[in-house]
Amino acid sequence: MLRKQASATIQVNYSRNFPSEARSAFERAVGIWERHISSSVPIVIEANWESLGERVLGSAGPLLASVDADNDGVIDTFRGLPLHDAITGQNQFENQVDIDIVAQFNSDRSDWHFGEEPAPAETIDFTSTVLHEIGHGLNYTSVLNYDTGSGGYGFDIDGNGQIDETERVPGPFARRIIERQDNGDLLSLVNESEFPNPSTKLGDALVDSSLFFTGSRSEEAAGQGSGPPRPKIYAPTEYNQGSSIAHLDEGTYPFESTNALMTPFAAQAETNRVPGPIVCGQLLDMGWTAGPGCAFDEVSIRSVNADAETSQSNQGSANLEWTLSGAATVEEFVIERIYFGEKKEEKMVEADRPGDYSISFNELDVGRHTFRVNYVTADGNRVQSGGTPSIEVAANVSDVSVYPNPFDERLNVSFTLPETQDVSVEVFDVLGRRVATFRRSGVSANDPRPVQIRASDLGSRSSGVYFVQVDGETFEKTVKAVRVR
Repeated sequence: MLRKQASATIQVNYSRNFPSEARSAFERAVGIWERHISSSVPIVIEANWESLGERVLGSAGPLLASVDADNDGVIDTFRGLPLHDAITGQNQFENQVDIDIVAQFNSDRSDWHFGEEPAPAETIDFTSTVLHEIGHGLNYTSVLNYDTGSGGYGFDIDGNGQIDETERVPGPFARRIIERQDNGDLLSLVNESEFPNPSTKLGDALVDSSLFFTGSRSEEAAGQGSGPPRPKIYAPTEYNQGSSIAHLDEGTYPFESTNALMTPFAAQAETNRVPGPIVCGQLLDMGWTAGPGCAFDEVSIRSVNADAETSQSNQGSANLEWTLSGAATVEEFVIERIYFGEKKEEKMVEADRPGDYSISFNELDVGRHTFRVNYVTADGNRVQSGGTPSIEVAANVSDVSVYPNPFDERLNVSFTLPETQDVSVEVFDVLGRRVATFRRSGVSANDPRPVQIRASDLGSRSSGVYFVQVDGETFEKTVKAVRVR
């Protein structure tokens, strides 16, 4: 496989039962990471294909080395071997260990998507999952632990591999986690005068939603987006082993935003195939040297806005605006329009300079339209911006009517057909999710009977806006209905 502008070498030792299509997707992820980090020492991954249970996707982590980072004769840090070798420029365990990262992926799942294109509905993107897990192997791991209210860090290992209570030390990730106090003060979680190790006070901090990652490069990257000025750490009030702390906050960096790769959960059809600027910044703050793919400070999508106007013909228009700042390493923008969960079109805009850009979409049917602004970098990576605005185009007049509107227990959908044909009526909620489908065959042009939708047909959904899409052989119309209770 061609490694464009690779600045690191990652070798993978696959288990014998690792499927060939999964290996191809794995190598795709490897090539991406080789362009985003720099190391003169090859990184070796052991990749296993095994049963991990119904809900698990995979896991990975680095082999760890206890390090005297300050060269003062005191072991003060646990580093993953890939980062340690990259910093020192030599393989510290060349004669003992030929593996740096151990990874395993779930052979039980039947919904893996191994292809190069974005993952379709109801599948999990394997390339994105591998990218995420390799990220953990590159030291995106906290070495923090939580047990019945008490928090701590380190492994209690001395130089001879024996348990030693005096040798509990953090890793580079944990050293940069801070808790924001109510008075605005920022306290490091590895400041033992504030958070003894171990202690219930540290345990309380690990389930505090006010945890952030600090560092000049990661804060610079966070400042380019719309979130907080420091990367927000995932720390739910109930500690989640395997998810808490060693991830970015899911709510702050949502599904398929630029910085969503290292959030804890992956949704079906979620496709994230670049680390994102915040992750790049965090890796640099932990000691990595950037590869060409982590030139995050050269690109910033600062705003994406959409406004809709509706004409008398029931067709609306939208105008999107965004800004590219910094050096223009972006080749082009790709703007997607999604209508009721399906991608309808893409428009390309050449990125020839820093500054403001805009594009218009016309003849939009009634309903909700969502737009995504992606950009393609000079090395061919396609990156999705954090902004995914949506607009609603409302109907003025229509051949399809719904009544009563608003409705409570029952909604009638009436339509006039130009000729006999099969008709389907689909109901979508305000997020574009299909909640009900009705089909009638051979409906005549003069058939006065409406399609009746009962509240129970909508499941457990309560009051709110719904879109009713009537699709025949010669027409398609969508109208809005409001349920009140």
